[in-house]
Amino acid sequence: MNSNKNNICGIRIKALRKKNKLTQNQLAGLLHMSRSTVLKYETGRQIPPIDRICDIADIFDVSTDYLYGVSDCSLPLSKLNEIFYEDMTYAELISMLLDLPEEHQKAFMIIVECLRKEQDCIDE
Repeated sequence: MNSNKNNICGIRIKALRKKNKLTQNQLAGLLHMSRSTVLKYETGRQIPPIDRICDIADIFDVSTDYLYGVSDCSLPLSKLNEIFYEDMTYAELISMLLDLPEEHQKAFMIIVECLRKEQDCIDE
């Protein structure tokens, strides 16, 4: 059996599928493949080739790096240049954050996590 570390791609595909309320059959239909292939991806018996990873990333609007486990940030790079707030892009926000001292970065992340938990409670 594959460990979570070795099957991060499958775990993330399954989590995204469930988050988007899709069945394996529905995802397979979107990808023009069999349900058994989706099952193989999710269980780690098969790693999707790069063209399939790109298709999956497009369907779920996440980055390929996120699917492969290279990054924990699911935001696709194309989103970084979109307007975030007024005239600021996500990339500019990240750049500003990285310019802060480490203790301020940590404080920022604590605030963001609290806001996210609050939103999760509202969404439930």
